[in-house]
Amino acid sequence: MSDPDKFILDAETTMAQASEQLSAKNLTSVLVCQGSTLLGGLSVEDCMKAEQGGRLDVSVKSYANRRIKTIAPSASCREAVALMAGAKENILPVVDDKELTGVVTQGDLLLQVYEF
Repeated sequence: MSDPDKFILDAETTMAQASEQLSAKNLTSVLVCQGSTLLGGLSVEDCMKAEQGGRLDVSVKSYANRRIKTIAPSASCREAVALMAGAKENILPVVDDKELTGVVTQGDLLLQVYEF
């Protein structure tokens, strides 16, 4: 599991700021949180839609996909692989009682496979 800080944007971040941060961190998706509460996910494609619509001044919570897949801290690597395989985002939030506790990335899963 990865430290989620690299993948988190505050809900009040603008779409312009989100686009800049995704580019600077070389990410394709991030998580939108209000405090430690996960609100949803945001992708590069969402930022491009905001730019095309002239809405870069809008907060990311307006564009956050609220129906992203999450996983419990007690879940197995196999469960994480199954969930991530069908997800749009390449990160899987680890959520315990609606609070974000971590993130599983594709890289984390690859490392687990090679440790077996």
